[in-house]
Amino acid sequence: MARPYWLAVAASTACLLLNALLQAGIPLLSKIAVDRYLAPAAGSTLPWLEEMLPRGAEQGLLAVAAIYFGIIASALGLEFGQQLLMQWTGQRVMFDLRRRIFSHLQRLDVAYFDVRPVGRIVTRVTTDVDALNELFASGLVALLGDTLVLLFIFAAMLKLSLPLTLILAAVLPLVLAATVVFRRTVLSANRKIRVALARINSFLQEHVNGIAVLQLFNREQRAAADFDRINSAHVQAYAGAIRAYGWFYPVIEFLSMLALAGMLAYGGWRVRSDGLTLGVLIAFFQYGIRIFRPIQDLSEKYNILQSALAAAKLQPAQVDEIVLVGGQTRMPLIWNKIREFFGKNPSKGVHPDEVVAVGAAIMADIISRGETGVLLLDVVPLSIGLELPGNRFKPIIPRNSQTPVKRTEIFSTGKDDQKSVKLTILQGESEDADKNEMLAKVILSDLPPHKKGELKIEVTFSVNADGILTVTAIDKKTGKKVKTDVSHRGGQNE
Repeated sequence: MARPYWLAVAASTACLLLNALLQAGIPLLSKIAVDRYLAPAAGSTLPWLEEMLPRGAEQGLLAVAAIYFGIIASALGLEFGQQLLMQWTGQRVMFDLRRRIFSHLQRLDVAYFDVRPVGRIVTRVTTDVDALNELFASGLVALLGDTLVLLFIFAAMLKLSLPLTLILAAVLPLVLAATVVFRRTVLSANRKIRVALARINSFLQEHVNGIAVLQLFNREQRAAADFDRINSAHVQAYAGAIRAYGWFYPVIEFLSMLALAGMLAYGGWRVRSDGLTLGVLIAFFQYGIRIFRPIQDLSEKYNILQSALAAAKLQPAQVDEIVLVGGQTRMPLIWNKIREFFGKNPSKGVHPDEVVAVGAAIMADIISRGETGVLLLDVVPLSIGLELPGNRFKPIIPRNSQTPVKRTEIFSTGKDDQKSVKLTILQGESEDADKNEMLAKVILSDLPPHKKGELKIEVTFSVNADGILTVTAIDKKTGKKVKTDVSHRGGQNE
């Protein structure tokens, strides 16, 4: 599917490669500025560049600053070009894929559409294709970029000083060990969170549906105590995940500072004994700061895979077969990461460019022949909720909730005599509202005079079997109601 756009993919990869080279070259300019003009020392790092620089300190520093600015501007342009090309390619590939799937749907028997709601067909096609686009255009490219930056940085450091490189590399096993412990902790916490959330949902559904029987036998206090116990388990599960994130980033920061302290101690001694130039030491400090950033990024991207497995309640060893989706997944780096994580090679039975179309065709054939034993369930792929004051996101329907689903929350006004309430409907997983995707805005206006917090606004989110989100807001005092339908998308980046 991506073959017609190989030129754009090649150009984007070239931009990524050049940008990684420039990122690794910036500290070398600092080294040249110090060793050539501020604290002159023998030797050169980039002879071809230093020969073109002026000999005078003032003119030379201005020239280095101009080159520094040029590199930053070039890196900005390369990153923009790379993102533009990959997004364009991803959209074109998705356009072709949607067209092929739509052509296939047109060739299906009419009986298929008699037993399948149109909304569900549309949701299936758009959700899978959008998810593929996100993987193709963003995730894998960012992973490759971080890896290239690390490789170029290590190559530059080895050229400058082997001892300082070894000091910096000495903490990397500790970083990897902390990352492994963090991944395992977060995976276990995510599973506990999903189990606890499932118990809460089950408890609420049973007790709300049977509220009449509950009150008839005077079991309110017992039910409240049971709910407190289940809710406490949910809080403890979340606390485990919060603790994991709470110690992981400080540990990585501590290890990075430990490496920098070691470089400062050794490098300072070597500089005083004229065994090392001040420019090399300054360059290593810049490399040390840069090298831990992509390591953290790689760890975060790796955790996305573990989170998906946790949602499916699977261990890596329980995955029978790994099917790659998208032409970019043919990269050796992706195969190595899959082998490292799952302990097995990806399947070669299905072309990565045709996975979604083949899956849609197989499912269409199963349904058109009326086969039983195959159950395909729709879920809400990302949490849906409202924006709250202070840029907070309040989920109403959690992700992975099976459709159809309906949730209701009660909200209140934030000030006296508030004339209207604006509900901003968001989709995503970030606690910050502005980092999630806005789906729609609903305004409940002409509210009666009231004190702050006096009015109660009942907000109901429901997603039907066709994947259509309906949001209803009702003023409980006056009965005034506003309602809107939203066709939410499932392919947003988490």
